[in-house]
Amino acid sequence: MIRFLKHIALPSALVFLGLFQFSCRKTYSDPKVPDVFNLSPVKTGYMELNTSYFLPLPDNTFLISVKSTSWTYLDKEVFLHYDANFNFIDSTYFSEDLFFGNGVESNGSIFNVFLQTNYERTKYNYTLLETDYNYKKKDQSGNLLDSFQIQPYKYNAPKIVQLQNGTLVTAITSQVNGKDVSIVLAAFNQGLHSKPVWKNDSVYSVNAVNGTNLVDMGSDGNKFYVLTKDHSNSKGVLRKHDENGNLIWKRELQNFYDKLILVQNEMVVLYKNYSGMLYYDKEGNLLGSNSYKDYNLVSNSNAGFLGLNMVGNQWGQTTTITKYNSNLVPVKSRDFGDGQFHYSVLGKLHDGTFVLVMSMRIQDLDEKLVFYKLDADLNYINR
Repeated sequence: MIRFLKHIALPSALVFLGLFQFSCRKTYSDPKVPDVFNLSPVKTGYMELNTSYFLPLPDNTFLISVKSTSWTYLDKEVFLHYDANFNFIDSTYFSEDLFFGNGVESNGSIFNVFLQTNYERTKYNYTLLETDYNYKKKDQSGNLLDSFQIQPYKYNAPKIVQLQNGTLVTAITSQVNGKDVSIVLAAFNQGLHSKPVWKNDSVYSVNAVNGTNLVDMGSDGNKFYVLTKDHSNSKGVLRKHDENGNLIWKRELQNFYDKLILVQNEMVVLYKNYSGMLYYDKEGNLLGSNSYKDYNLVSNSNAGFLGLNMVGNQWGQTTTITKYNSNLVPVKSRDFGDGQFHYSVLGKLHDGTFVLVMSMRIQDLDEKLVFYKLDADLNYINR
């Protein structure tokens, strides 16, 4: 039986507040900040940390994003660029109603896909976007739907991955006549954004099922994986494709999972907050499962993983990072935060250090970001 090692709690609230004020907290000095964190002079809602977005960059800086919680400003997104010491570099605010993928970095650019829709959800624009490291637009292809001849499905965000040969593979959920749902795959060479290298929508057709959505994509370099879920029966499917979009294998899942991560120790791990994990080898053989309920899972090279979980109760939430070995057995864990409700994201920089970002609401007026730099053993690293 696996024995979970004890949690290592942070010091008392007083010590935490000292850390918060003098070493961990970084807030904006940029004059555009009030527009970022409170989009109206009237209280309309907050900008919350996007708990699924963390993009490390080759210069050891990183990007996170925040999204609005207000219906008035729903789906407005801000991308925030920080250096390795958590100094704010720049931000880019997208005022449209957009659903972004997580983006990939390549040759000094960020490539991402987004779905834009109007308030009635009757008009759509599906765009492949190239930006600099501050998410300032370099180039974009225009509406990919013109060539794909598809209609995006509801509020589902598109996805993008990059293969080892530089090909960008995108995916989006589409529907035909409001009934038949499919996942459309397309690949692009950089610099030829409007001309797909190939397009494949045949292996994902689901007749008369109005509820199958794209969840996530990942790549091991040469091949890529696609995870879907069906809301009608709460099941999912994991598929593996070659570099030309051909299906290699698929696995039916008895539950659906919200995340997918490809790791360096030859495992494909599916995970979902509150539901545990499944892990396969790259041939599709099930290696095992566990009940650990992380919603961010980050590879620690071949040594294992770090996972982030928030556990709530009637008094607030505890944010916990757990260290796993290469077989996804927990080794130790550590709690962060002050027990209040907040959002967090975990990522890994190019130098191998880990970053925990927490957004905390201060006196119910504003969101402040708190940063921690950690090693793989969950120890603090002084900046």
